[in-house]
Amino acid sequence: MRRALAMTELVTEYSRLEAQRRSDTVELAGLIAEMLRANQERIERLQVTVGVDIQGGLQVTGSRIHLYSLFNNLLLNALDAVAEVARRKVNIEAWIEGDRVRATVTDSGPGIAEEHLPHVFKAFFSTKPTAGTGLGLAMVQKIAQMYGGEVALESTIDKGTRFTIFLASAAPAPDPG
Repeated sequence: MRRALAMTELVTEYSRLEAQRRSDTVELAGLIAEMLRANQERIERLQVTVGVDIQGGLQVTGSRIHLYSLFNNLLLNALDAVAEVARRKVNIEAWIEGDRVRATVTDSGPGIAEEHLPHVFKAFFSTKPTAGTGLGLAMVQKIAQMYGGEVALESTIDKGTRFTIFLASAAPAPDPG
C-alpha cells in the first residue's frame, strides 16, 4: 500500500513539473551540500565515499525544488548502484563551460547493461525489481530539458556510470583575460 501511494505521489509530481517551472537563481554548491546532508545517514550506513568538487560561485537558473530533485535522483541512483560493490564511491563535480554549467554524478557501481541504456530515461523503466518507481531518471531528463539543459549518460560494466548534466548558467562566464 505504501509503495502504491508513493508511486501515485511521484506520478502527480512528474505530471506537474512543467506547471511549476521557475526562473530562480540557485547556487549549486549550497544545493549539493543540502542534498548530501539530507542523505548523510544512508551514505554513512552504506560506507560510501562521496567526493565533491563544485567550482565556486556556480549559479544555475530554475526552481530550487526541481534542481534539488534532479541531483537527488542522481545521487539516490548512485547510492543504489554502489550498495552491492566493494569500492563504494560517488563523485559530484560541476564547473562552468562556456555559458553553461556542466555537472557530473559518477559512481563506482556495476554499470548499466548496454541493452538498458536506450531506456533509462523512459518513464516507468527500472532495472530495480523490488525498489524504485522508474520515474527518477525520467524526472531528471524532464527537469533538465525544462530549463534548456540536457543529460548525457556513460556507463561501463564493472566500472561505473557517469551522468553529465548541462544547465544554463545564471551568471555570466568569467572573463578569461
